Amino acid sequence: MISKYQSTHYSMLLPSAFSSQAFPSRLDFVHVMELRNPPMLMKLRWQSLRSSEAFLTRGWRRFSIDHGLKCGSVVRFSMPTNDETTIFVTILRL
Repeated sequence: MISKYQSTHYSMLLPSAFSSQAFPSRLDFVHVMELRNPPMLMKLRWQSLRSSEAFLTRGWRRFSIDHGLKCGSVVRFSMPTNDETTIFVTILRL
């Protein structure tokens, strides 16, 4: 569920279990895809060198605005098999 901060500001905290499994190479950038739109390149910022918490930045706010996300919206993140350069976002509820 999207918080008010995540719907209006520049970063989205990804669940740490998802980040550590999806990005074993700890990438700096990732393509974020939503089914009906072209992918958007976003910065992947790690909380610290040893942390598994990562934030989507540089592009998250534009994605949120373009897709009408607001406080209470529900999104699901998923990864394609063997491709840690892309995240799929499914909007379950606006």
